[in-house]
Amino acid sequence: MCVKKILNALNIIVMIVFSSNIFAIEWRNKIQILKTSPVKSTIFMRDFLISKGQKANFDNKVTLITLEDGTKAVFKPVLQHDLGDAHAEVAAFKAAQFLGFPEIPPTIIRKIKNEIGSLQLYVEPTVDSLQPGVYEETLKKVSPEDLANLKLFYFVFGQWDTGPQNLIIRKELDGIHFVAIDNSGIKNRQYVHYGELPFVRICYSDVLDTKDWHLPFPYEKVKILNNTRFEKLSEIFGDKFPKKILKNLSKYTAPLPYAIYKNSLWIQFHKADPAFLISHTIVYPKKTIDTLKRLNKKELNQIFSEAQGLDFLTKDYIEAI
Repeated sequence: MCVKKILNALNIIVMIVFSSNIFAIEWRNKIQILKTSPVKSTIFMRDFLISKGQKANFDNKVTLITLEDGTKAVFKPVLQHDLGDAHAEVAAFKAAQFLGFPEIPPTIIRKIKNEIGSLQLYVEPTVDSLQPGVYEETLKKVSPEDLANLKLFYFVFGQWDTGPQNLIIRKELDGIHFVAIDNSGIKNRQYVHYGELPFVRICYSDVLDTKDWHLPFPYEKVKILNNTRFEKLSEIFGDKFPKKILKNLSKYTAPLPYAIYKNSLWIQFHKADPAFLISHTIVYPKKTIDTLKRLNKKELNQIFSEAQGLDFLTKDYIEAI
């Protein structure tokens, strides 16, 4: 009986020590399956989450795919001119593989039912991060190093669209794991002071003719949108930007700081939410910093290799990282 207890205890210790590695190996083994396994069934992601009693933060274009071997994955189709979103998701996964953090599920580009988009391994949460207080409480319990790594990744690669809607929370034997999903925001150009929210470029227009390409970003000349109703935005910007852009902006809560620079509109999102988690840390693990120092242009070009030729991937974009 004592021997059995000892063996059980040793087995638990082994699981605790190696659970993350096993998880990573299991993920790597899924890449080929994601690429080649036939589709068995599909369901809208929103409907799937609601059926499980979870909050749904997906539009009806996002589907949960079940492959022939039972593997589940999230498919996000994109239009031909929005391929950057899908390729940014793939690059985020490849960047996490290079750095060793954060945990991002295997992601590929795939064509399903004549639609092309990103296909990402579905990771089942153990708790619903969108339930009131869950996300905030979990932040207090996750290891300081893991939280620092997540924030540093977000900052370096410019993932500005963060929060509980883009994190899967898993409670494992070795602690709490954050799985970062929906990382297409890394494709957006932005300007930021470390410790502050970034200004994200959302629209370019030659009509602006700003003639300021030689000047630094005008942080000191930022204006505030205190009213984000579509009618008010139309009054402020006139026909300088497409109505679709203004309608999307109207969904956000004021105040919205903005700047016009380099013929573009730059928005500082989340300013209206004082509880929003800024990508800033006072914890800098040595291993993390050493790894980041190896992130040179050659490595970055490899990480973004599948996105070559897309509009967002410019020399300046790589320089900014």
